[in-house]
Amino acid sequence: MGGENTTNPTHHMNRRNVLTALSSAAVTSLAGCSSSGSSNSEPDTPDEPGQATSKNGDNPGTETTTTSEPPAYTKDTGSIPHSLTNAANTHYNEEFAGPSVDATTAWTADTSHDTNVVVKNGITYTLNPDVRLKAYTADGTKNWEAEFDVKYGPYVFDDVVVAVGEQQIVGVNVDDGSRAFISTPEFNDGSAAPRPEPFHKEGNKLFLLAQTSLSDSAIFTFDVEQQSLVNESTKFTKIGQPTVGGGKAFIPVDQGLSALLRAIDLESGEKAWTLEIPGDLALNEYRDT
Repeated sequence: MGGENTTNPTHHMNRRNVLTALSSAAVTSLAGCSSSGSSNSEPDTPDEPGQATSKNGDNPGTETTTTSEPPAYTKDTGSIPHSLTNAANTHYNEEFAGPSVDATTAWTADTSHDTNVVVKNGITYTLNPDVRLKAYTADGTKNWEAEFDVKYGPYVFDDVVVAVGEQQIVGVNVDDGSRAFISTPEFNDGSAAPRPEPFHKEGNKLFLLAQTSLSDSAIFTFDVEQQSLVNESTKFTKIGQPTVGGGKAFIPVDQGLSALLRAIDLESGEKAWTLEIPGDLALNEYRDT
Protein backbone atom coordinates (compact mmCIF):
# COMPACT_ATOMS: atom_id res chain seq x y z
CA MET A 1 0.00 0.00 0.00
CA GLY A 2 1.18 3.61 -0.25
CA GLY A 3 2.64 5.45 -3.22
CA GLU A 4 5.73 4.77 -5.27
CA ASN A 5 8.89 4.74 -3.21
CA THR A 6 11.67 6.85 -4.68
CA THR A 7 14.00 6.52 -1.70
CA ASN A 8 17.46 5.03 -2.28
CA PRO A 9 16.89 1.25 -1.74
CA THR A 10 19.94 0.73 0.44
CA HIS A 11 19.15 3.74 2.60
CA HIS A 12 15.51 2.63 2.75
CA MET A 13 16.38 -0.85 3.98
CA ASN A 14 18.91 0.39 6.51
CA ARG A 15 16.36 2.72 8.04
CA ARG A 16 13.71 0.02 8.03
CA ASN A 17 16.10 -2.36 9.78
CA VAL A 18 16.80 0.32 12.38
CA LEU A 19 13.06 0.76 12.94
CA THR A 20 12.49 -2.96 13.39
CA ALA A 21 15.45 -3.21 15.75
CA LEU A 22 13.93 -0.47 17.89
CA SER A 23 11.03 -2.81 18.68
CA SER A 24 13.48 -4.93 20.67
CA ALA A 25 15.68 -2.12 21.99
CA ALA A 26 12.74 -0.18 23.35
CA VAL A 27 11.43 -3.29 25.11
CA THR A 28 14.57 -3.51 27.20
CA SER A 29 15.20 0.16 27.93
CA LEU A 30 12.23 2.37 27.12
CA ALA A 31 9.17 0.27 27.80
CA GLY A 32 7.99 2.36 30.70
CA CYS A 33 7.57 5.56 28.67
CA SER A 34 4.33 6.86 27.21
CA SER A 35 3.49 7.99 23.69
CA SER A 36 3.66 11.68 22.90
CA GLY A 37 3.92 14.14 20.04
CA SER A 38 1.62 13.61 17.06
CA SER A 39 0.24 10.27 18.29
CA ASN A 40 -3.50 10.10 18.91
CA SER A 41 -3.11 7.27 21.40
CA GLU A 42 -4.38 7.78 24.93
CA PRO A 43 -1.81 8.08 27.77
CA ASP A 44 -0.18 4.77 28.61
CA THR A 45 0.80 3.20 31.91
CA PRO A 46 4.44 2.16 32.43
CA ASP A 47 4.81 -1.59 32.50
CA GLU A 48 7.59 -4.14 32.87
CA PRO A 49 10.11 -4.37 31.39
CA GLY A 50 11.02 -0.69 31.76
CA GLN A 51 11.68 2.12 34.16
CA ALA A 52 9.91 3.12 37.36
CA THR A 53 10.33 6.65 38.72
CA SER A 54 9.78 7.62 42.35
CA LYS A 55 10.21 10.81 44.39
CA ASN A 56 13.28 11.01 46.55
CA GLY A 57 12.09 11.43 50.16
CA ASP A 58 15.34 12.97 51.35
CA ASN A 59 15.42 15.47 48.48
CA PRO A 60 11.83 16.30 47.46
CA GLY A 61 12.99 18.14 44.37
CA THR A 62 14.71 15.10 42.88
CA GLU A 63 13.59 11.77 41.44
CA THR A 64 15.13 8.32 41.51
CA THR A 65 14.85 6.05 38.47
CA THR A 66 15.25 2.28 38.59
CA THR A 67 15.37 -0.02 35.58
CA SER A 68 13.93 -3.52 35.56
CA GLU A 69 15.51 -6.32 33.57
CA PRO A 70 13.58 -7.67 30.55
CA PRO A 71 11.84 -10.97 31.27
CA ALA A 72 13.51 -14.03 29.82
CA TYR A 73 11.90 -15.63 26.78
CA THR A 74 12.45 -19.35 26.46
CA LYS A 75 11.16 -22.01 24.14
CA ASP A 76 9.65 -25.29 25.31
CA THR A 77 12.15 -27.50 27.09
CA GLY A 78 13.80 -29.66 24.45
CA SER A 79 12.98 -27.39 21.52
CA ILE A 80 15.67 -26.29 19.13
CA PRO A 81 16.52 -22.65 20.03
CA HIS A 82 15.90 -19.99 17.41
CA SER A 83 16.35 -16.22 17.11
CA LEU A 84 13.67 -15.26 19.65
CA THR A 85 15.49 -16.73 22.62
CA ASN A 86 14.84 -13.80 24.92
CA ALA A 87 13.09 -10.45 24.98
CA ALA A 88 16.13 -8.65 23.62
CA ASN A 89 16.50 -10.97 20.59
CA THR A 90 20.14 -11.66 21.43
CA HIS A 91 20.09 -14.99 19.57
CA TYR A 92 21.40 -16.67 22.73
CA ASN A 93 19.69 -19.12 25.04
CA GLU A 94 21.59 -19.96 28.19
CA GLU A 95 19.46 -23.07 28.72
CA PHE A 96 21.10 -24.73 25.73
CA ALA A 97 24.77 -25.69 25.81
CA GLY A 98 26.98 -27.40 23.28
CA PRO A 99 28.54 -30.82 23.88
CA SER A 100 31.32 -30.99 26.47
CA VAL A 101 33.25 -33.47 24.32
CA ASP A 102 33.75 -33.81 20.57
CA ALA A 103 30.37 -34.25 18.91
CA THR A 104 29.62 -37.36 16.89
CA THR A 105 26.86 -38.02 14.38
CA ALA A 106 24.11 -40.18 15.84
CA TRP A 107 21.97 -40.28 12.70
CA THR A 108 21.08 -38.28 9.60
CA ALA A 109 17.91 -37.76 7.59
CA ASP A 110 17.32 -36.63 4.02
CA THR A 111 15.72 -33.18 4.37
CA SER A 112 15.78 -29.85 2.58
CA HIS A 113 18.09 -27.06 3.71
CA ASP A 114 14.97 -25.01 4.52
CA THR A 115 13.57 -27.62 6.89
CA ASN A 116 12.20 -26.40 10.23
CA VAL A 117 13.16 -28.67 13.13
CA VAL A 118 11.77 -29.06 16.66
CA VAL A 119 12.83 -31.70 19.21
CA LYS A 120 10.52 -32.64 22.06
CA ASN A 121 10.50 -35.68 24.35
CA GLY A 122 13.21 -37.33 22.27
CA ILE A 123 11.24 -37.07 19.02
CA THR A 124 12.43 -34.86 16.14
CA TYR A 125 9.67 -33.15 14.15
CA THR A 126 10.35 -31.47 10.81
CA LEU A 127 8.42 -29.42 8.26
CA ASN A 128 9.87 -29.33 4.75
CA PRO A 129 9.20 -26.73 2.03
CA ASP A 130 7.33 -29.47 0.16
CA VAL A 131 4.76 -29.25 3.00
CA ARG A 132 5.60 -32.63 4.53
CA LEU A 133 5.52 -33.03 8.29
CA LYS A 134 7.76 -35.83 9.55
CA ALA A 135 8.64 -37.35 12.92
CA TYR A 136 11.83 -39.26 13.74
CA THR A 137 12.49 -41.40 16.80
CA ALA A 138 15.60 -41.04 18.98
CA ASP A 139 17.57 -43.44 16.76
CA GLY A 140 16.69 -41.58 13.56
CA THR A 141 13.97 -43.93 12.35
CA LYS A 142 11.20 -42.11 10.53
CA ASN A 143 8.10 -42.68 12.63
CA TRP A 144 5.53 -41.06 10.35
CA GLU A 145 5.00 -38.57 7.53
CA ALA A 146 2.01 -36.35 6.71
CA GLU A 147 1.39 -33.93 3.85
CA PHE A 148 -0.80 -30.82 4.17
CA ASP A 149 -0.99 -27.39 2.55
CA VAL A 150 0.90 -25.57 5.30
CA LYS A 151 3.73 -23.04 5.51
CA TYR A 152 4.67 -22.47 9.17
CA GLY A 153 5.56 -25.01 11.82
CA PRO A 154 5.93 -27.47 13.37
CA TYR A 155 4.54 -26.39 16.76
CA VAL A 156 4.52 -29.35 19.13
CA PHE A 157 1.86 -29.50 21.83
CA ASP A 158 1.11 -32.36 24.23
CA ASP A 159 -0.89 -34.51 21.84
CA VAL A 160 -0.71 -32.77 18.47
CA VAL A 161 1.74 -31.17 16.08
CA VAL A 162 0.35 -27.97 14.56
CA ALA A 163 1.26 -26.27 11.28
CA VAL A 164 -0.24 -23.17 9.66
CA GLY A 165 -1.06 -22.47 6.02
CA GLU A 166 -2.56 -19.56 4.11
CA GLN A 167 -6.11 -20.82 4.61
CA GLN A 168 -5.96 -23.41 7.38
CA ILE A 169 -4.47 -24.52 10.68
CA VAL A 170 -3.69 -28.24 10.77
CA GLY A 171 -3.16 -30.52 13.74
CA VAL A 172 -1.80 -34.08 13.48
CA ASN A 173 -1.47 -36.67 16.23
CA VAL A 174 2.05 -36.91 17.64
CA ASP A 175 1.90 -40.73 17.77
CA ASP A 176 1.14 -41.60 14.15
CA GLY A 177 0.78 -38.37 12.13
CA SER A 178 -2.92 -38.95 11.50
CA ARG A 179 -5.11 -35.88 11.15
CA ALA A 180 -6.39 -34.55 14.45
CA PHE A 181 -8.14 -31.48 13.04
CA ILE A 182 -8.21 -28.94 10.23
CA SER A 183 -9.45 -25.48 11.20
CA THR A 184 -10.24 -22.68 8.73
CA PRO A 185 -10.57 -19.57 10.93
CA GLU A 186 -12.05 -16.34 9.63
CA PHE A 187 -9.48 -13.63 10.28
CA ASN A 188 -11.46 -10.98 8.39
CA ASP A 189 -14.59 -10.46 6.30
CA GLY A 190 -12.87 -11.58 3.11
CA SER A 191 -11.73 -8.08 2.13
CA ALA A 192 -8.04 -9.09 2.27
CA ALA A 193 -5.88 -12.20 2.32
CA PRO A 194 -5.24 -12.84 6.03
CA ARG A 195 -1.71 -14.26 5.62
CA PRO A 196 -1.58 -15.66 9.17
CA GLU A 197 1.94 -15.85 10.65
CA PRO A 198 2.40 -17.67 13.96
CA PHE A 199 4.99 -16.01 16.20
CA HIS A 200 4.56 -17.44 19.71
CA LYS A 201 3.43 -20.65 21.43
CA GLU A 202 2.42 -20.81 25.07
CA GLY A 203 0.48 -23.51 26.91
CA ASN A 204 -2.22 -24.82 24.60
CA LYS A 205 -2.34 -21.58 22.59
CA LEU A 206 -0.72 -20.43 19.38
CA PHE A 207 -0.51 -16.69 18.68
CA LEU A 208 -0.72 -15.47 15.10
CA LEU A 209 -0.37 -12.14 13.33
CA ALA A 210 -2.92 -11.79 10.53
CA GLN A 211 -4.39 -9.07 8.33
CA THR A 212 -7.91 -7.90 9.13
CA SER A 213 -8.08 -5.57 6.12
CA LEU A 214 -5.82 -4.26 3.37
CA SER A 215 -4.09 -1.96 5.86
CA ASP A 216 -4.74 -3.32 9.36
CA SER A 217 -3.61 -6.39 11.27
CA ALA A 218 -4.34 -7.96 14.65
CA ILE A 219 -2.99 -10.66 16.92
CA PHE A 220 -5.19 -13.74 17.07
CA THR A 221 -5.13 -16.49 19.70
CA PHE A 222 -5.76 -20.05 18.51
CA ASP A 223 -6.69 -22.57 21.19
CA VAL A 224 -5.45 -26.01 20.16
CA GLU A 225 -7.83 -27.86 22.49
CA GLN A 226 -10.86 -25.94 21.22
CA GLN A 227 -9.45 -25.95 17.67
CA SER A 228 -10.64 -22.40 17.10
CA LEU A 229 -9.78 -18.74 17.55
CA VAL A 230 -10.57 -17.55 21.07
CA ASN A 231 -9.32 -13.97 21.05
CA GLU A 232 -8.46 -11.04 18.76
CA SER A 233 -6.39 -8.02 19.75
CA THR A 234 -6.99 -4.38 18.98
CA LYS A 235 -6.16 -3.56 15.36
CA PHE A 236 -3.06 -1.75 14.12
CA THR A 237 -1.05 -1.05 10.96
CA LYS A 238 2.12 -3.05 11.41
CA ILE A 239 5.51 -1.98 10.11
CA GLY A 240 7.52 -4.78 11.70
CA GLN A 241 7.32 -8.18 13.34
CA PRO A 242 6.39 -8.76 17.00
CA THR A 243 8.78 -9.55 19.83
CA VAL A 244 7.46 -11.41 22.89
CA GLY A 245 8.35 -10.98 26.55
CA GLY A 246 6.59 -10.85 29.92
CA GLY A 247 3.22 -11.92 28.56
CA LYS A 248 3.17 -9.12 25.98
CA ALA A 249 3.80 -8.74 22.27
CA PHE A 250 5.79 -5.65 21.25
CA ILE A 251 5.25 -4.53 17.67
CA PRO A 252 6.16 -1.40 15.64
CA VAL A 253 3.04 0.22 14.20
CA ASP A 254 2.29 3.08 11.84
CA GLN A 255 0.27 6.03 13.16
CA GLY A 256 0.20 8.56 10.35
CA LEU A 257 3.45 10.52 10.54
CA SER A 258 4.52 8.75 13.72
CA ALA A 259 6.04 5.32 14.29
CA LEU A 260 4.92 3.73 17.55
CA LEU A 261 6.00 0.74 19.59
CA ARG A 262 2.84 -0.88 20.91
CA ALA A 263 2.69 -3.42 23.74
CA ILE A 264 -0.27 -5.80 23.54
CA ASP A 265 -1.26 -8.06 26.41
CA LEU A 266 -1.38 -11.59 24.97
CA GLU A 267 -4.01 -12.84 27.41
CA SER A 268 -6.57 -10.08 26.89
CA GLY A 269 -5.54 -8.76 23.46
CA GLU A 270 -5.77 -5.22 24.84
CA LYS A 271 -3.18 -2.49 24.38
CA ALA A 272 -0.93 -2.25 27.44
CA TRP A 273 0.93 0.89 26.39
CA THR A 274 2.30 2.75 23.37
CA LEU A 275 5.65 4.45 22.96
CA GLU A 276 6.45 6.94 20.21
CA ILE A 277 9.65 5.97 18.38
CA PRO A 278 11.83 9.09 18.24
CA GLY A 279 13.66 10.46 15.23
CA ASP A 280 13.01 10.63 11.51
CA LEU A 281 11.94 7.00 11.23
CA ALA A 282 8.18 7.15 10.61
CA LEU A 283 7.70 8.19 7.00
CA ASN A 284 5.02 7.27 4.49
CA GLU A 285 7.51 5.01 2.72
CA TYR A 286 7.16 2.44 5.50
CA ARG A 287 3.44 1.92 4.94
CA ASP A 288 4.04 -0.53 2.09
CA THR A 289 5.93 -2.92 4.38
